[in-house]
Amino acid sequence: MSYERQSRVADRPSTRRSSYGRRRHQQQRMMLLLAVSLVIFLTALGVKSLFFGVPLENDPPLAENSVQPSTDPTPTPDPTPTPLLALNYEEKLAYIEEDLSYPRDMLEFAQKYPQVVDYVLAYPEKKDLEHTIDLSAEAAAGEIPNLIQWDERWGYEPYGSGLIGYTGCGPVCLSMVAIGLTGDATWNPVEVAKFATDNGYCVPGNGTAWTLMSEGAKQLGLLPKEIPLSEGVMKNHLRDGHPIIIIVGPGDFTFSGHYMVITGYDNTGFQILDPNNPENTKKTWTYERLSPQIRNLWAMQADVPA
Repeated sequence: MSYERQSRVADRPSTRRSSYGRRRHQQQRMMLLLAVSLVIFLTALGVKSLFFGVPLENDPPLAENSVQPSTDPTPTPDPTPTPLLALNYEEKLAYIEEDLSYPRDMLEFAQKYPQVVDYVLAYPEKKDLEHTIDLSAEAAAGEIPNLIQWDERWGYEPYGSGLIGYTGCGPVCLSMVAIGLTGDATWNPVEVAKFATDNGYCVPGNGTAWTLMSEGAKQLGLLPKEIPLSEGVMKNHLRDGHPIIIIVGPGDFTFSGHYMVITGYDNTGFQILDPNNPENTKKTWTYERLSPQIRNLWAMQADVPA
């Protein structure tokens, strides 16, 4: 046998073994690919379970205290605290009583006069605000303006031992009369309070001296006249266009002392401007009801140059 023949014969078994090896290798690769595909598939399911909250069949159930994604797209917010101004008087007063930032005399003011509770309540927020006071419209009206002592434009300004809002009824009443009779809007409550303080008419701890009406008013362009407590005399001055500033003691209007302005009368009684209580201004007051509370009276008119 030639070498060539022997070589071909010798190669046959080797060729068969090589083909068998390749097939086996291909099967192993296929099995490996199947295994890898299965792993990828299971991994994908696991990722889905992780990000979408869908557990696999063999995943353990969620514990009762586990945090689960909310299914409510608009969760209910926490309740908003009730605004202070929406509270009733008793609730506002209780809030003020519990807050030590409120001065004691302001607390007592709110306890005595319910109509001022919002003014007192706003004290921490508004006590340092600055206001431009323009009463030119009131001055041009040609009548006595109705000003409230606890108006926030001037109610938090200092006066005497406290603030205009609860100690400044005197300056506010004189401001009303000065603006109404002279037409000079510069005599707003803040300016009259400063005038009273600078000239000794403000008595810390005791309020406004009567001399602010009998003497100080002259420097505001007024001619004051102290008058007797007489219904006829009062009506005569009111008919002549002379408003009357009065000071009253304890009774319908105050627990201590209080200035007000009488502007007119009709067949039901006298019309007043109460700088501390708008409700009193809406009423008329008979001489019999009013006179026992009056301590002094000053009729006012403008000092017109000759």
